[in-house]
Amino acid sequence: MVVCVFEGVVTVDDIIAYFAAIGGAGALSYRKIMDATRGECTLSEAELAHLTGLIKSSGSRGTPGPVAIVTGSSGNDRVVWNYRTMTPRGRRLRTFRSIHAARRWLDGEPLGSPR
Repeated sequence: MVVCVFEGVVTVDDIIAYFAAIGGAGALSYRKIMDATRGECTLSEAELAHLTGLIKSSGSRGTPGPVAIVTGSSGNDRVVWNYRTMTPRGRRLRTFRSIHAARRWLDGEPLGSPR
């Protein structure tokens, strides 16, 4: 399982580094928790288009693992909207208010398939 914690303002470079790290580690098919309770992600339309293009051109042949985004009580809708926009349709993605609920859902979801 991959756990990513947003802290402060998350930039386009942070997101590129995240995808490079999980791709380099062979973890794209793993279950992922993104804890956005202490972070903020306000990408511009140009940055979002750039990231979407990078993801689509990555040539990943496998099926990505499920993603649980923990928003906490604030909801952090912008983080969820950005992530949904960047990733392909049909992605197993759900939002949760607590990390415990996110983990319970992920535990019942199958891994993706590696490249």
